[in-house]
Amino acid sequence: MRFVLIFCVPLISTLGLLLLKMGMNQVGPVTRADLQSLFVLFVSVSTNPLILSAVALFVASFLMLLILLSSFDLSYTYPLLASIYILVPLASRVVLGEQIPMFRWMGIFIISVGLIVAGWPD
Repeated sequence: MRFVLIFCVPLISTLGLLLLKMGMNQVGPVTRADLQSLFVLFVSVSTNPLILSAVALFVASFLMLLILLSSFDLSYTYPLLASIYILVPLASRVVLGEQIPMFRWMGIFIISVGLIVAGWPD
């Protein structure tokens, strides 16, 4: 069960980030004028269903992380959770159609190798 959570936390966090991005696309760019009127910005953000769903997913992810930290060493758990650095660009490409330059793909590959090394059983 706990090993399943190691994979669920990054997946849920990635989904939350996608929803957050889509919600902010609906809200629109935040300008200096928007920052001067924080109440209006707060209302537009806090009433967006995509953003609220993202927050709920982040809370669920946080609770799962607490369960993991109660069972595994932080030095083992946290590097595996870094798979979010691979999942987010992949999901951004597939779901949002974002372009990912070759140099960034190289970084994602390096992170992937690091995850394999960090997650290798003792």
